[in-house]
Amino acid sequence: MPRTASAKKALRVAITNAERNKIQRTVLKRTVKNATAETASAAVSVINKAAKRGILSKARAARLTSQVMKRAATAQLAKRSTAGAVKSAKKAAPAKKAPAAKKPTTKKK
Repeated sequence: MPRTASAKKALRVAITNAERNKIQRTVLKRTVKNATAETASAAVSVINKAAKRGILSKARAARLTSQVMKRAATAQLAKRSTAGAVKSAKKAAPAKKAPAAKKPTTKKK
């Protein structure tokens, strides 16, 4: 146990900061885990704020940002490819029309 008044206060401050950091870390983990293509910018913002406050290192923040953006890009590509497949399936569904009759060509002399 701390003996001096300053040591007691330092302990109180450390406990308060630890609780605050634990909450911030939990929010950060949940945000990163549930990040989608739509929420990627919000997740990056939470990561950068945590790095600024010293909850995680700048290197880890950069790594998490990279992972979130990579996951968002992959999800966006998958979304585009499935949307393209659906569109092409819709286009292929109608029956094919007979080709238009060709106009007779005249030979030039």
